[in-house]
Amino acid sequence: MRFQCLPKLRQRHTAACLGLWVSALCSTSVWAQGFSNAVSTAQIRSDYSHFYAKDNLYKLGLAMGAGAATAQFVDEGISQKYQAHWRSSATDDLSKTAKLFGEWKIILPLSMAASFLSQPGDHGLGEWGNRTLRGLAVGGPAVVASQMLTGASRPNDNDPKGAKWKPFDDNNGVSGHAFVGALPFLTLAQMNQDNPGVRYAALAASFAAPLSRLNDNQHYFSQIMLGWYFAHQSASAVNDSRSLPSKSSFAPMLGRDVVGVVYTRTIN
Repeated sequence: MRFQCLPKLRQRHTAACLGLWVSALCSTSVWAQGFSNAVSTAQIRSDYSHFYAKDNLYKLGLAMGAGAATAQFVDEGISQKYQAHWRSSATDDLSKTAKLFGEWKIILPLSMAASFLSQPGDHGLGEWGNRTLRGLAVGGPAVVASQMLTGASRPNDNDPKGAKWKPFDDNNGVSGHAFVGALPFLTLAQMNQDNPGVRYAALAASFAAPLSRLNDNQHYFSQIMLGWYFAHQSASAVNDSRSLPSKSSFAPMLGRDVVGVVYTRTIN
């Protein structure tokens, strides 16, 4: 993933910059609500305590082990078979849309804007935005670290090692697109435990962005599944956290001339 939006305002960058524009537009009408959906430092600490708990690290370790075995023995075969027999113009068209959900420069500003749109106690769009931001914050560092630790390459890199891991040689062993693209839908599924229709539809949608990377020959199967699993565990950690009060908090600041983060602290 490349961290840029301008100056080329076209194709995928058009959607990304549109997301930033929509976020800024929304902020002009909801700024007066204050920081009702700010992400408190207590929430972040609770999210991290769940995600980096011993039992969850054990599950992540098992997932990484399964990913290493898949990369060693079956990734290249899956990639070659998919490209030869299953990829088509129809799957390419679907991937163009699905891939957008994995663009951090779309999901981040949209989730920031959504976090402003409801008051505390409203379990709708505002909560979804709050949870998605927290999921990105808690799982993002683990994804980046795992990308470097695996040292894996992309299918189209023509690297002699193929899908096999070589620590710190490259940084594609966990798909960032899969992580970012799955997280918003997995968050929605966690919020609808009592609504099977929405829950299972969201779970199915969470595979769209990951599979687009397999279709586009940008990641191996193990890489997209690890990205999806990191997103799943991040959404679960946020879901398991309680809404804790805190004297300090972070909130997105989106206005006509500025995009940033505001840190607030209550002084007794």
